[in-house]
Amino acid sequence: MRILFLIDSLNGGGKERRLVQLIKGLNDKGINDLHLISLSDVNDYPFIANYHVTLTVLKRKIKKDPTMFLKLYKQIKNIKPDVVHSWSIMTSFYVSVICKMLHIPHVSGFVADCNPIKKFSFYHFATWAPYKFSEVIIGNSQAGLDAYKAPDQKRKVIYNGFEMNRLQITNDVSELKKKLNINTPYVVAMAARVDKVKDFETFFEAAKQLIRTRCDVTFLAIGKGDLYDFFEKKLSEKDKENIKMLGFRSDIDSIITMSDIGILCTNPLFHAEGVPNSLMEFMAFGKPVIATRGGGVEELISDKKNGFIITPKNTTELVSKINLLLSNSALAVTMGNHAKDTIKTKFTLNTMTDTYIDLYKKYIKSV
Repeated sequence: MRILFLIDSLNGGGKERRLVQLIKGLNDKGINDLHLISLSDVNDYPFIANYHVTLTVLKRKIKKDPTMFLKLYKQIKNIKPDVVHSWSIMTSFYVSVICKMLHIPHVSGFVADCNPIKKFSFYHFATWAPYKFSEVIIGNSQAGLDAYKAPDQKRKVIYNGFEMNRLQITNDVSELKKKLNINTPYVVAMAARVDKVKDFETFFEAAKQLIRTRCDVTFLAIGKGDLYDFFEKKLSEKDKENIKMLGFRSDIDSIITMSDIGILCTNPLFHAEGVPNSLMEFMAFGKPVIATRGGGVEELISDKKNGFIITPKNTTELVSKINLLLSNSALAVTMGNHAKDTIKTKFTLNTMTDTYIDLYKKYIKSV
């Protein structure tokens, strides 16, 4: 089975991480004839070089580069894949017609959030081709497929998958705390892009309020993005003793192991989550989580059972839930255990990979 993946870039986001995990999952199942075309040379996952996948970079001159049609046509015709799986609206737009021309099954997997596409926008137009010509439209949440108005007869939910082997981490947490200059018993972390769609404003405001009333907790912001410098400048030197911005980290599993609570605040003015990878990762490690209501979050979190769901932009509510979990260890442990069970029963990499393999085989046979 020869599979060709296409994506805009390998930037350190959830969609990109999901693709990298799938490639590893396929390799683990003995599927090694894999090809990946990225439209950017940005690569926050250099370890992908250790996997059985041929990476080709086709840089666009502009974001909506019409010359990509011919370039991708030549690449696809040369690679001769059994199936093409695109991971963004633009790559789906580019290849849906090409795949139809070459009689190659096309799996369109760009639905990774729950943001409705504005009518009469370019992206609204761009979805027309994959909706018409793709064999199937994949979303990582039912809420996302609803928001995108994906055709009922073509839509399919395949949830993100966590690789359970990652739980075997053996890093020394005390040593990592020492390296990061963390001297508190508790750690609360948010891992996400530092941009307008993630609500770091509420996260940092809650952190500032809590460190004024208790000295036993450190807050970590993990990720990079356009607003990184903006938020860093808003932290005083005193704040930075207990609020640390770490940027993009390759040792995220160690940081999660060290953490007591995982947070994901989202700005509803700009974004609605699908099923967020970052929350899944904290939950898989048995950590209670707190997330903003909206999108596909409720397909992952059962409020008050395996985590808390809070109203958007509500600093007071976030402070209250963090305080509750830090002050009630029994609740935190119970909630964390339920969170881990949720991932083990519904969101494993093995389940995700097997579902994709069955899907690829189905459409390869149908051509």
